[in-house]
Amino acid sequence: MSRLASLSHNLIRAIPVLIAAASITGSLVAWRASVVAGRASDLDREATQQELRREQIMAELRSDLSEDLRLVALYQSHQKAAVLLERQTARIATGDPELAEQTHAESQLEASLARLIQAATIVQFPGADEEGNVTYDKANALGVLVEREEELPLLRPAETQRLASRAHDKTVDLVGVGAILVFALFFLTIGELLQGSRARAGLAVFGGVLLAGAVALFALVGP
Repeated sequence: MSRLASLSHNLIRAIPVLIAAASITGSLVAWRASVVAGRASDLDREATQQELRREQIMAELRSDLSEDLRLVALYQSHQKAAVLLERQTARIATGDPELAEQTHAESQLEASLARLIQAATIVQFPGADEEGNVTYDKANALGVLVEREEELPLLRPAETQRLASRAHDKTVDLVGVGAILVFALFFLTIGELLQGSRARAGLAVFGGVLLAGAVALFALVGP
């Protein structure tokens, strides 16, 4: 038997082994693709849930901020009223002491109400100038609320979505590897069924190359 004939004979004998190897590898790749696809779906769902939860928390924080702004408006109105009444008291103190005393009492009442409302603010303790004008930094107040919220740093929808995208890409890669294995099985099966030794040997080589390439790609993609 010539060397070429011996090689062809060995290649033909290897076809069943290659078919078995392609089948086993194909099953492994299909299982792994299924696992990764499931992981990608879980990450998609988790990213959506995190984004919804983040929006819910931010809505709650903005609601707290809105309540603070409402209280600040009330605080300012009472604070301004206290300032105006106190100035009125000073103007009429010498001319009408009795009315001045009454006006002073009203001023003190307004100031007390202003202090109560000031203490009731949720986020930022507002201050007032001599005219009773109140300063309140909304952006800073929202930042304080965000810093206080312990759950927000744990919610990372963008990062989770990136992981999901990688898992989807890996699934596509694994499906590609599976397709190569299907072609390898196809050519190896044809080689098993044909009669001519040269054609069978050629199909064995071609199927074997596809199988080796698929295994190499599977190793690169990562099990």
